[in-house]
Amino acid sequence: MFWPLVWATIRGRGGGSDGDLVARVAAGERDALETLHERYYPRLYRLAYLKLGNADDAHDAASETFLRCVQHIQGLNPLQSSSLYPWLHRVAVNLITDTFRRRGDSSRVVLESEASEELSAYLEALEDGAPKPPEVLAQRQVQEAVRRAIAHLPQGQAEAVYYRFIGQMSIKQVAEEMGRSEGAIKSLLHRAIGSLRDRLREAAAQGRLRRLRQQGAQDVSGSSVRVHRRTPGGERGAD
Repeated sequence: MFWPLVWATIRGRGGGSDGDLVARVAAGERDALETLHERYYPRLYRLAYLKLGNADDAHDAASETFLRCVQHIQGLNPLQSSSLYPWLHRVAVNLITDTFRRRGDSSRVVLESEASEELSAYLEALEDGAPKPPEVLAQRQVQEAVRRAIAHLPQGQAEAVYYRFIGQMSIKQVAEEMGRSEGAIKSLLHRAIGSLRDRLREAAAQGRLRRLRQQGAQDVSGSSVRVHRRTPGGERGAD
């Protein structure tokens, strides 16, 4: 009698696998949808923001993705994979692409040295291939730098990066979603991280140079300069 009650409590709090939650949403259980929203909305928002660089557009894309999930929930049930995220990711990418095409730009970003150092450490930590907590990506400037850098990656590398580090999918899940071997995905990620690091270091160098120029200009404008002139009698006077 004890374990059924515990399981009922867990279910009531919105726990369970994605397949279980999808079935419950299809049956009209609101708490199941709330659980899926809590589980995946932050990932979808980060994905959208990194691609679009605008908070409002990112929220719109993530929210519209969940609306479409509700609209198609009967077709998703039973869930054909262990995770709902790949389906959500595809829908979000389509919505993001539509928005990006309407107002896309390709300007470069200059990353300040402090943000670059934090991001460099983050990228170094990714070498072992495991997703890391995205605290550093919460910084607006870092998000913008990453967005620009990923935009320059080949499509396959960019897609693998988004799935693995933004969607927090396993190597196996990424491989299944992209139709490639796990070894191929690891290779894609290794090359992508190297390219991202090089581009972000370049942006950081530009940021440091810009900061030095700004500091130099401030030093000149902020200094007090006394100009002396000689009087007709040969004495020096201060203007």
